[in-house]
Amino acid sequence: MEDKTIIVRNHAVFCALSKLIIHNIEIESMHLCNDNVDDSAIKCILHDIFEEPIEYDCLLNCYSEALYGIENVCFSYAHIYDTKHAIRIDKDNNILLYYYQDTIPLGIPWDYPHLITCIGSLDDNGEISAVLNDLKELSTLDFLLKYYIHENTNALNIKPICEGYRVNDFLSVIIDTHISFEWTDSNHCRQKKYIADTWWETNDDIISDLTSLNLIDFGKEYDGFWGK
Repeated sequence: MEDKTIIVRNHAVFCALSKLIIHNIEIESMHLCNDNVDDSAIKCILHDIFEEPIEYDCLLNCYSEALYGIENVCFSYAHIYDTKHAIRIDKDNNILLYYYQDTIPLGIPWDYPHLITCIGSLDDNGEISAVLNDLKELSTLDFLLKYYIHENTNALNIKPICEGYRVNDFLSVIIDTHISFEWTDSNHCRQKKYIADTWWETNDDIISDLTSLNLIDFGKEYDGFWGK
């Protein structure tokens, strides 16, 4: 996979296009009146609708810094996975997935992600290139075992139980109205994490997709916590 980077805004706007529609704002109509959306309209949209916490002029300055390779609290560099997703490793080695649902032509040099979600973390020797490859090649279950639960093994032993499935004799895949993982971590604390919705699929279909689809494709099918 060719490794390319983009500048990302570290602020998500959930369902940005829907927010504009609710407020009866048509970006295309604004472009018909002017070549570009004027600054006052942009400031209003960012502050009032997108709930942008940073002033527009400050954002422009921070973006200019990022263009020169200086990351800051507003903008960082992320590695492109596909046209809808990018991956960034933060200072604490968390793996952050940026999911872009809508591209809105406001005339600003950045897009707002729909979601920014932590999908795991790296150890000190981890590499972003390995994460990008694993995101493509590993099944959802194996990826989450490696980076989210931090077990150094793939899903080798899967047995049906009354609540769902038991994986490698330590992880329970609980299937009801949602798909959840339950396990005991290295500090002997019991963990339970929501993974995705079931969408009326059978248990057999769910475990088959968990062990065959990669994380991005599984998220599209089941609306995973990381987005579609």
